[in-house]
Amino acid sequence: METTREAWLREAVALMRPYIRERAGLDVPDVAVSVGFPYGRGGRHAIGQCHYTTADGAPALFVHPELDEATRVLDVLLHEALHAALPDVGHRRPFARAATACGLAGKPTATVAGDDLTPVLAGWLAKLGNYPHARVDTSKVKKQTTRMLRASCPVDGYTVRVSRKWLEVGTPVCPCGVTMEEG
Repeated sequence: METTREAWLREAVALMRPYIRERAGLDVPDVAVSVGFPYGRGGRHAIGQCHYTTADGAPALFVHPELDEATRVLDVLLHEALHAALPDVGHRRPFARAATACGLAGKPTATVAGDDLTPVLAGWLAKLGNYPHARVDTSKVKKQTTRMLRASCPVDGYTVRVSRKWLEVGTPVCPCGVTMEEG
């Protein structure tokens, strides 16, 4: 049977719900799950994220596209499901306690499957099958080379972004007619 990675992740969350309820006494709300690049503060190093503020009110859980090892994907997803069950707690004590109760080990900001959780994950994998995702290699992604600089009007505050190259050609002029200033 052909399945998408999102369907696989949804089924994984469904398997986690009773486990989280039993071990940590928490209910995981309805969530959207997907593979995606981290966003916002701390995103450069994150391998999973939970966003609480979505248009439909359901938290959105993301797993980094570089992850392709199913056991690791499951422990990251478990970490994010706990965030969904504990909104606005971050990695503080309630989250740390729930993570430990569910078998996650390590710092609350960087958990991994502990010895007690590993066989549970193996059981879930037996039901889920292979993770239908090929690793995205971001090691060859071209880094940004142009930094956009700010130019603003000293009179009305009108602001634009412009590259250093074009600032060297000439400073932009505000629609009000005043030459803008860099910074």
